[in-house]
Amino acid sequence: MATTTAPRTSRFAYLGELLVGGKLITQGQLDVAIKEQERRGDRLGTVLIQLGFCREVDIARCLATQLRLRVLEKIDRETVDPELVKKFPEAFLRAHACLPMRIKDGRLELAVSDPHDMAATDTLQAQASVPIDVVVATATDIIHMLDDLATGRSAVDEMLSRVSVESRDSGKIRDEVSTEELVTNLIAGAVKLAATDIHLEPDSKIFRVRYRVD
Repeated sequence: MATTTAPRTSRFAYLGELLVGGKLITQGQLDVAIKEQERRGDRLGTVLIQLGFCREVDIARCLATQLRLRVLEKIDRETVDPELVKKFPEAFLRAHACLPMRIKDGRLELAVSDPHDMAATDTLQAQASVPIDVVVATATDIIHMLDDLATGRSAVDEMLSRVSVESRDSGKIRDEVSTEELVTNLIAGAVKLAATDIHLEPDSKIFRVRYRVD
């Protein structure tokens, strides 16, 4: 069964060159990251992000360009079939940051953060028993979607949805959302997932909650 996955080449070959060529990092930053990668034994992309040299989406775009795959800037909930996701081991999907999204035209659309992880792709294809079309997404988006699917629309989502984008004033936000209720629901969600950590990631227009499940 054919897949549109990465060729079996060296891991992250030319990734650094693509980032430098795209002026997303400097050659000096790449040299520092490579040395740090050798010291840690981590993936180059992970090291670059942790050092603050580039963003996760920059890595996704470069990997997609490198391998001529489509990149998802944001995973749309409407394109994900929850019943399909349930057919795959959640622990495996989280460990490899993969998301089986939907069956389209008889093919499985699979979002991955690391298209070089051929072992994960092969394992999922064997279980799906249909050809796979790989798309690249960030690990953060994939894990967030798995969290969302695991809990459904959580009480936290419901509460935050009541806060209008225009509510910049802290007093107005307190009027729309109870702090005590929000914290209670955050903890309840963590208990439900047996999570060890709760990560709050505020952005200009998005407030993202991530649970770490070991």
